[in-house]
Amino acid sequence: MPMSAQDHSSQDGPQPTIRCMNCGAPLSPAHSACPECGSGHQQISVSDSVTLDLKARVVLMQWKPGRDKPYREVRSGESCFQKTGEWHRIHRIIDRENDWYFEHIEDEHGTVVRHCEEPLTQHRGHGSAKKKLPQVADRGDQLSTGIDPTAPDTEEGP
Repeated sequence: MPMSAQDHSSQDGPQPTIRCMNCGAPLSPAHSACPECGSGHQQISVSDSVTLDLKARVVLMQWKPGRDKPYREVRSGESCFQKTGEWHRIHRIIDRENDWYFEHIEDEHGTVVRHCEEPLTQHRGHGSAKKKLPQVADRGDQLSTGIDPTAPDTEEGP
């Protein structure tokens, strides 16, 4: 999953805080003993913060024995639209058993980018139903379409 981190520390990194372990009075690095209680025990603390932006997607598939494709697929979550690099929220259902296709895509601001509900048999020219590229010879007798089968799922354009 893609993540981004943002550092909120000062220019020189996080600064230590020194306190007396006995009375809790703030101390400077020059103090060897607490000016309040005389204790020589010090607690040195350093803290920093990082913000993570996590993206997640869930894929559920229901299968029937002996079938080569699942009869129902649900994909829901965040996806990066490769043409623009923008993150979109996608909810997609492919229901082969009930001949139904549902897809709802919103941008990161909640604006609907695409909404489609139709019988699956009428859903043509999208995803795996796109017109296939002509196959060309590649490395001897192997054939190639130029499509990377290991590439992640991508969403359709509006």
